[in-house]
Amino acid sequence: HLMSDGKVKVATETAASITSTTFEDSTYDAAACYDTANDKLVVIWSDGGNDYKGMGAVGTVDSNGDITFGTAVEFRSTETRRIDCCFEPGRGVVAIIYSNYDNNDQPAMILGKVSGTSISFHGNDNMNNEPSSSNAITAGPANKVLIQYRDGNYAHRLNVQTIAANGESFTNGNTKNIDGKSRYFAAAWSPTLERFCVTYSDQADSNKLKAQLLNDEGTSQTGTNASAIEVNSTSG
Repeated sequence: HLMSDGKVKVATETAASITSTTFEDSTYDAAACYDTANDKLVVIWSDGGNDYKGMGAVGTVDSNGDITFGTAVEFRSTETRRIDCCFEPGRGVVAIIYSNYDNNDQPAMILGKVSGTSISFHGNDNMNNEPSSSNAITAGPANKVLIQYRDGNYAHRLNVQTIAANGESFTNGNTKNIDGKSRYFAAAWSPTLERFCVTYSDQADSNKLKAQLLNDEGTSQTGTNASAIEVNSTSG
């Protein structure tokens, strides 16, 4: 578990054996993702003790439940906000989304390539010329990740990024709106359905929880459930 104070807690079979490893004294924002294919953990954070620079490190958990980290690597030299990350399946490539504080908080993405206990970063790029107040990223099918963010007018925006074969660059998809304004959102990819399931709190409809299926290009499916459906009609 990644804690707000920069500590990682590794849970083993019993609560009494939980341990903490401190690898950063001060963090502003943080996220973590796990590569099940290669058994690697990547932690990224905004370094509160160093001008909130974007940092990343690779962690390895041994058979005793102890975690060790490789050397922290800077992926952005200025203030980095609203971080999220995911592994692109099977290749040791991490996709990171963040808000570019020096450029009107525009959403941006960068890729990290994991090798052993080290990580290198590639392909940094802004995705849209508009600010983002919340960001999320979800792994999809091979070479693709779904980006979601809330723009300056509170509109729920998304696009699908296609990662190059070398894992060092990506192609921006077309940005789309999804059902008006959203306060919170999340997504998951179903290999069986070959669809993203996006859930969100619809601010334009009394904050009702809704869900929608999207294809691997980030567009609505046709036929049944082509539009959003209510998961819970109670405001949240």
